[in-house]
Amino acid sequence: MRQFKLITILLFMFLNGISNSQTDCESGHWIKSKSKDGSIIILEDKSVWQVESVDTIDSKLWLRLDEIIVCDYKLINVDNDTTVEAKQIKSRRYY
Repeated sequence: MRQFKLITILLFMFLNGISNSQTDCESGHWIKSKSKDGSIIILEDKSVWQVESVDTIDSKLWLRLDEIIVCDYKLINVDNDTTVEAKQIKSRRYY
């Protein structure tokens, strides 16, 4: 099922003119934690993202461990097929 969702998202991106030359996407992320209202998302790599207020209606429904693709200023939830605009406010840390 996840593979189908990933293929669907990639097809959507292709049909909307998004290619690797235009955007930098990273798959393999998941939600480590989030604020109750969905305004802040923390990924497994410890990067912190502030979600645009109009999109928190979607991100507040996201669950811990949902698979995320990061594309520039978008977080794409592969598990529930929603996308939000977000700004990275804290970089990831590698130990």
